[in-house]
Amino acid sequence: MSLKTIGLKATLAAALVTGASMATAPAQAASLGPKTQILGNSVLSFAGTYSLTNASGATRDLSGTTTLKFNTINIFDGGTEGGSTGSFTSLTGSAIFKTLTLENGSITSPVTSFISGLTLNGKALSFDLTDFALRKTTVTNPLGGNVDGFIAGIEGNFIRNGGELFGEGAYTSQFRSNGSFSGDITAVPAPALLPGLVGLGLGIVRKRKQGEAEKAEAKA
Repeated sequence: MSLKTIGLKATLAAALVTGASMATAPAQAASLGPKTQILGNSVLSFAGTYSLTNASGATRDLSGTTTLKFNTINIFDGGTEGGSTGSFTSLTGSAIFKTLTLENGSITSPVTSFISGLTLNGKALSFDLTDFALRKTTVTNPLGGNVDGFIAGIEGNFIRNGGELFGEGAYTSQFRSNGSFSGDITAVPAPALLPGLVGLGLGIVRKRKQGEAEKAEAKA
């Protein structure tokens, strides 16, 4: 067996190991669901009112330090159109959202228990926020037309009974000192990430084999 062949096998093995290691920790949190793993269609949906101000009291300026406060919060249940789905239809309790301090529209460090106060099948459920960056945009008004507002991507981890499960989603709000906001976060089980990582490893192997074949033809 040539050293090149060993190298190719090592590359693939490394990709598989990487995928396994990334999947291990979140996969341990699969017990977040009531009886089975939380699937990709488990979505936590919420809405309410907010206030966004900076040091001078301006409400639309994201430059410098701003404070995003959630004044009222409602977690949509499974009976609401566009509401929470999957495992999150079993939630009870009242959601508490931490006030966010933003620098130029973004959090500068993770926010532990950004969402708390919820219980899933008798065990406390919270959400640690790891990424949130507001930007100005135009959003659709449910009553017709468009209104200026903010939009942000959401990334973080659902925490329950000591386990973690990655979640991602989006936040939208209208331009007002006490406007309305809505958002959702979808649970993403770790095994869903593995096929892409394995595919990446196989792609590297194919490219290397193709390169070696081209070199061999050039020498012939």
